[in-house]
Amino acid sequence: DFGGRAANRKSANSLLIAALALHDAETRKELAEVIQAYFDAVTAQAFLRSREEHETISGHTLQTARRREARGAAARGDTLQAATALSKATLEKRRAQGEYRKAEAALVSVMGIPLRTRVIPAEEPAQGGPLARKSLEEWLRITAESHPSILAARAELEAAMNRITAARSEGL
Repeated sequence: DFGGRAANRKSANSLLIAALALHDAETRKELAEVIQAYFDAVTAQAFLRSREEHETISGHTLQTARRREARGAAARGDTLQAATALSKATLEKRRAQGEYRKAEAALVSVMGIPLRTRVIPAEEPAQGGPLARKSLEEWLRITAESHPSILAARAELEAAMNRITAARSEGL
C-alpha cells in the first residue's frame, strides 16, 4: 500500500494528541473562568455585607442624632447630616446587592448549570436548593462534569480515539 496504512495510523495518533490537548485546554479555560467568577461573587458578597453594616451604623447614628436633637444637645444640621448619610448608605447597599446578583448570575452562567439556581458561596449560610452551599472544589467538579464545552471536548476526544481504533483495524 506504499505506506498508506502507516500514514493513516500516524495521522490518527496525531489527531488523538490534538484532541487530548484541546480537551485539556478547554477544561483549563472553563475552570479558570469558574474560579474567576466564584471569587468575583465572593468579593461582591463581602462588599454587600460591608454596605449592610454601614447602613446599620448610619441608622444608629441617625437615631442618636435625633435623640440628641430632641434633648437640645445637638443642632438640626447634625440630624440632617445623619439622615443624608443613611440615605447614601442605603443607596450603596442597593448597588452592592445588584453587583452581587450580577456576579452570582455570571457564576451560574459560566458553570453551565440551570439559570434559576441560586449560588451562594460557602461563607454564607445555605438558603437555596441542593446546589446552594458548595465549596470552590465542588463547583469545579460540577463544572467539569456538566459544562457544555467540556462535554464537547470529551466527545471530540472519544471520536479521536474511535478514529485510532478504525485506523488500527484497517491496518490489520
